[in-house]
Amino acid sequence: MKILYVTNMYPHQNNPYYGIFVKEQIDAVSALDGTEGRDIKTKLIFINSKRTLLAYIWSVFSINFHLCFNRYDIIHIHYGLSGVFLLFNFFTKTPVVVTFHGGDIQKERKRPVQNFISKRLAKRSGLCIVLNDSMEAAVKDLCKRTLKAPCGIDTDTFKPVSVPEERKGYAVVFPGSSLIAVKNYPLFEKVIIEARKRINEPVEIIEIKNMTRPEVASALNKADCLMMSSFSEGSPQIIKEAMACDLPIVSTKVGDVEDLIKGADNCYTSEESTPECLLEQLLKVLNSGRRSLNGRQKIFEMGLDSRSVALKIYRAYTQINN
Repeated sequence: MKILYVTNMYPHQNNPYYGIFVKEQIDAVSALDGTEGRDIKTKLIFINSKRTLLAYIWSVFSINFHLCFNRYDIIHIHYGLSGVFLLFNFFTKTPVVVTFHGGDIQKERKRPVQNFISKRLAKRSGLCIVLNDSMEAAVKDLCKRTLKAPCGIDTDTFKPVSVPEERKGYAVVFPGSSLIAVKNYPLFEKVIIEARKRINEPVEIIEIKNMTRPEVASALNKADCLMMSSFSEGSPQIIKEAMACDLPIVSTKVGDVEDLIKGADNCYTSEESTPECLLEQLLKVLNSGRRSLNGRQKIFEMGLDSRSVALKIYRAYTQINN
């Protein structure tokens, strides 16, 4: 099976961790080659929109030209804007899969142009892969088939590891860069400031940005809790990575977080996105003094390890290709 991947999210020289979850998924699908009679060949086209937005215009010509002379069994597009080229393609009969990642299809992110393009793309696709129920609701009337398949986790990298105790107080993970508005760092900061007053102990903030994968795993094992204060999410990888490390989690009700941590020990979603609600839950976690007991177990039970997700996607490829 020959698969063409098109994405605007992929590690590159200037940002080696940008879209790392897309790369990990492609690698996991490629790793299936040779098992159960599979013969998988992949080609990647990366639209580097961080360099210039004109990359999308150029992609209309360059990708469609490439498709004139190359044949694939599947075209898999990651992120709605990456599929602009397809809206100007009137000749390919190759089955198209598109994975939406959140801001491209979710109205609450207030990106009307992206939403418009993504909906047009959904109508041209044989399968839409989404990350949560609200995203599925947004595309189910536009596409013949939908599949809820959040990106998988590398459970070899993200696993519980004992970390020597070298600090006083506590450490709480902020899952992203404080400069990204949707992550809502001001709310996170308010909670931490109040927590320091309540427990009269140092509370260190660990900001997950510009880290290698092993460094992220190390940070998650060092911390006492991950607290997500975001306005909106799809299916945040960092939540699943924290679960794979058995790290307690406190989060606003965004994306599929509530479904992910449902039944996970020492993990909570906030009924309201207020400092008071998040603080109450954070203190509950910190005062417990223990890790989650079954977060990693739930990752495997839900089939969210990299190989399980790769198999799910490959099987979907074969279904729409028949």
